[in-house]
Amino acid sequence: MACVAVFFFYEQPKYFNPDIYIPFVTNEKSKESYKNVIILCIIATFGLSVSASGFAFFLCWNLYETMGKLIYVYGEKLKEQSQRMAWNVEIVTDYISIFKNLTFRLHEVDQAVNIYALLIYGAVISGFFNTVSVMVTGDESFKTTTTTVYIVWVFVNSVGVLIILSYYGSNITDQGNKLKRRMIEYTDKFIRFSPPISAMHMVQFLFEIIMKANLTVTGGGMFAINFGLILSIASVMVTYGVLILQLDQN
Repeated sequence: MACVAVFFFYEQPKYFNPDIYIPFVTNEKSKESYKNVIILCIIATFGLSVSASGFAFFLCWNLYETMGKLIYVYGEKLKEQSQRMAWNVEIVTDYISIFKNLTFRLHEVDQAVNIYALLIYGAVISGFFNTVSVMVTGDESFKTTTTTVYIVWVFVNSVGVLIILSYYGSNITDQGNKLKRRMIEYTDKFIRFSPPISAMHMVQFLFEIIMKANLTVTGGGMFAINFGLILSIASVMVTYGVLILQLDQN
């Protein structure tokens, strides 16, 4: 925010001051103050946007990390139960109920914050676009210390946000897949002990529920959040950079 303030007030006023619209009823003596108020509003809007994005990011980070840990703990409890082979109808019913609540909570979390995740990824991509645009452009007005610091700050934050959200989103999917693989192993082991028919039916029911569960989080319900997004965004940035460089040379 400090870089933005320096940029607007000290480095670039000659570029944008003439474009600021001033109502004709404004007194001549008040025009400069009017421009300063507009610039302050722009800076304040930027600050509020950064604060809102940061809040949404930490919210998604905390929720994704928590859900990943819950799935991991459930898998560990299932592992302990399988090692003891103390399966009966009551125990399996409890595990079914716990897993049902776990999937419901994950769905609620995704429904609550998936639009935030979508907007965060949009902000990250915008940050990359800004970085690439400034890097390849030949405009001398952007080759200043303040602009460089700002662009580096935007790039570092964008990379950090992208990696962290993608990691914890992938962790939820990975823990879910790990749980499914374990369930296949546990079911095979359980059947070999010739369990009662009632317990076998309940374990089969638990197996089907776990295998059919979709343990993922999304961005706006449009794409799954995982490490694959990093490669997709990187390819888009490379393409964009090449296009901007060619257009700038022309």
